[in-house]
Amino acid sequence: MTGTIEAAPIRAESERTSPGLQASSLSSRIVRNTAWTLVARLLYLPVSICLIPFIISKVGIAHYGIWVTLFAVVDYFSLFDFGNGAATIRHVAHYHAAGEPKGIGQTVTISLLFNLVFIPPLFMAVNFSGEIISLFQIDAADRAEAVFILRWVIYNFAVSQLANVFRSTMIGQQRIHIVNYFDIAYLVIYAGGTVYLLNQGAGLSGLVRMLFFLRSGMFAVQIGYLLITSPEIRSGFGRADGELRKRFFAYGMKLQFLSVAGLVNSQLDKLLIGHFLRIEFVAFYEIGQKLSGFVRYIPSVLLAPLIPASTELHVQNDRQRLQALCLEGTRYMVLLAAPVSVFFAWLSPAVIELWLQENAHAYAALSLRILAMAFYFDVAAGAISSVGRGTGALQFELQAGAFSTVLNAGLSIALILCFGFPGALVGTAAAMILMNSLWLHRFGNHIGAGVAAKLWSIVLKPLGCAMAAGAFGSLLHSRALPALADLFAPRVAAAAALTAAAAVFLAAYGIGLAATRMVSGPDLRWIAQALAGCFDFRRARGPGLNR
Repeated sequence: MTGTIEAAPIRAESERTSPGLQASSLSSRIVRNTAWTLVARLLYLPVSICLIPFIISKVGIAHYGIWVTLFAVVDYFSLFDFGNGAATIRHVAHYHAAGEPKGIGQTVTISLLFNLVFIPPLFMAVNFSGEIISLFQIDAADRAEAVFILRWVIYNFAVSQLANVFRSTMIGQQRIHIVNYFDIAYLVIYAGGTVYLLNQGAGLSGLVRMLFFLRSGMFAVQIGYLLITSPEIRSGFGRADGELRKRFFAYGMKLQFLSVAGLVNSQLDKLLIGHFLRIEFVAFYEIGQKLSGFVRYIPSVLLAPLIPASTELHVQNDRQRLQALCLEGTRYMVLLAAPVSVFFAWLSPAVIELWLQENAHAYAALSLRILAMAFYFDVAAGAISSVGRGTGALQFELQAGAFSTVLNAGLSIALILCFGFPGALVGTAAAMILMNSLWLHRFGNHIGAGVAAKLWSIVLKPLGCAMAAGAFGSLLHSRALPALADLFAPRVAAAAALTAAAAVFLAAYGIGLAATRMVSGPDLRWIAQALAGCFDFRRARGPGLNR
């Protein structure tokens, strides 16, 4: 994106429509894609919540810590991705909007060729897996199994990278509903396989092999679907235009720096904890991080549709609608994220105790409390990230990412050495909040005069409403739990008290949003439209842009 987008004021409450684009076909596609992503996320939510304590109960907290640590290690190989996935989405979206299927085929070819860069580092990791395991505080009796698991995690990573090429292609074509069909099928098979294998005593070794064969099967299905439904892209497949290679690589290299920042924020602490402290502490961190990830779990359904949508608006040079997309995307994301973030922050000990029972730990609750608030600011910058990536305006995200990488690494190491486990949490949270705040402010000023102030208003109002509501919910929980404990079994009493607190919290939050005029009648109509789009199977089935 070049130049400065003219400022467009946030709609007056009486004029608000779904992100300002409701009458257009683009808006209907955003709604449909968002709705189907939401369905997939809502199915994943209870499965994920139930599987984590189930896995811990079957393998133990130390082995779960090994599992988390090894996946964190292999995630660092995504640094060799060079922004391949996002570059594929953007270029496919561009050629799709421009009606040039040959360019889509060339983009897929280049994306596959870029994946060859993974071969040397993955080969080295497999051969030196024992040395990698020795870097962590893992009991000698578990090291042989850890080596086996690490090698299969690497195989899983290799298959996933190839599958992401075709997944990114479908996202760029705005077939996000199809992507979600595959995700739902994967989730059902994975959950069933996990329960069966662990009940049969297969352990983590059996689970990691199951993951490999499941991902390989889904990879084959995705390739078949894309080739059958988009035969026109074959005209460019197998070719690699020189100019396209340059643009693809230049865009991807910019995103490579963002990948570094993302990995530092999400995975570095786990490696540092596993190296300096005990491996069980990695599990406590992962439990808090996994649950606090639900802060962005539902809001992030907007992100995948926003990237191709902003690319299309950029191709059309429609700056006013692009700005509206950014502002309204941010508003919807923080409206959903604020209550989850603050509720977890207020009531993290009660949530962890109810969820994990005898495996609950104060460090897991502390992890949830601190990271939940940090993730709120990560969500607040989500829409501007998608708009920036869709339009190619990456400089602000790059600068914020570089700042975060240095700050997070320095703070985490220093604070872990000084304060142990809590230091890791504070270091990551401080870096995330500062990075996203800086990024939000600078990008807002870039797209128009006064837009940064509007973005901050959008971000802070729901957070204030949620904080006030959290005080009411926490007070009710503290009063209700002792009374219910005299009437019911401990787990039933804990669930009832937390449910009552959540109901009061949501009611108070809704009142706050209405009082601050952050929501209105048109927002409810947008929700109805999203549900209608979700159940409109006739429109959802057909491929192509002009459904």
